[in-house]
Amino acid sequence: GAKQRLKDKNFVKEVKQAEPFRELQVTKQGQVELPLDNLNQPNSLAGLNIKSIKDELLSIIELLKK
Repeated sequence: GAKQRLKDKNFVKEVKQAEPFRELQVTKQGQVELPLDNLNQPNSLAGLNIKSIKDELLSIIELLKK
């Protein structure tokens, strides 16, 4: 998972070239609104499976804590 990803030069390069992070808008109801224009970016993570992204991020966070 995450360790493999961090070793993957293409993945790291892709992340660095990705769209600059934009603040997520939180509505009064506490719902998070994703900036929709990000979904149209060819290198957007939105196209990937959300659950796998979440798992990926959690494992990367765990690695960074060490």
